[in-house]
Amino acid sequence: MNRSSREDMEYMANLEDNFIRHVGYEYTRLLCEELDRDKDKIDAVSVPESLDKWFAHFHKQELRARRRRRSAGKMVTVLKRAAVVILIIVIVNQILVATVEAYRAQFLNTITRIKVKFTQIDLINDDMAEEIIPRDWEGRYYPSYIPEGYVLSDKLYNGGMPVLIYSNNDGGSISFQQIQQNASLRIDTESGDAVNVTVGEDKEALYLKKDTSSTLIWRREDMIFTLNSDNVSLDILIMIAENVKIKK
Repeated sequence: MNRSSREDMEYMANLEDNFIRHVGYEYTRLLCEELDRDKDKIDAVSVPESLDKWFAHFHKQELRARRRRRSAGKMVTVLKRAAVVILIIVIVNQILVATVEAYRAQFLNTITRIKVKFTQIDLINDDMAEEIIPRDWEGRYYPSYIPEGYVLSDKLYNGGMPVLIYSNNDGGSISFQQIQQNASLRIDTESGDAVNVTVGEDKEALYLKKDTSSTLIWRREDMIFTLNSDNVSLDILIMIAENVKIKK
C-alpha cells in the first residue's frame, strides 16, 4: 500500500467520525429543545407517594443484599483459612502420634477416656435417685452415677460414718463413704502404689492401688469421700466421684 492510499483511508475515517459526531450533536440538540418545550408538562406530572416508598424500600433491600454478599465473601475467606489451620493441626497431630511415643500414649488415653465417658456411662438424674440410695439414707451426699450392672446392695454406718455398697452379678463391688473432715481417717499405703489425681476442683485427690483393690480419696467443701472397688478402673472411679450430689 502506497502513501497516497493510506492518507486517503485516514481521511475517509476522519470524515465518517466527524459525520457521526455531527449527527449525534444535532439529535441531542433537538431532544433538549423538545424537553424544554414540554418542561411544564413534565413538572405537572404527579408522582404518587407510594412510588417514592417503593423506591426507598427497593434501595434499602439492595443495600442490604450488597452487605450480605460482602459478608458472605468474608465468611468464605475466613472458612478457607480455618480449614487450612485445621488441616495443619490434623497433619501435625498425625505426625506426632506416629513418631512421638509419649504423645501417642497421651492421645490414646484421652480418646479412651472420652469413649468411656460418652459410650459406656449413663448418668442418672434426680428422679432416679431412689434407685441408688435408700429412702432412709442419712448421708448428706450420694453418687448420682453408678456403672451399668451395679445395684445398691447394702448400707452401713462405719463408726457413725455412712457407707453405701453397690454390687454386680460378677461379684464386683463399689463402696462409697463420706466423712467429716474433722474425723480421723486412717489410710494404709504399705505395699501399694499411691498417686495424686484430679477430681473436680480437688487437684490433690489420692488414688491407691493395692493388689486388686483400688481406692479413690478426695475432698469437697467440708467432707472427705472415699470410693473402694476391686475391679473398677480409675476413670470410672473419677466419673463416680465427679457426679456426687447433695441429697435434696
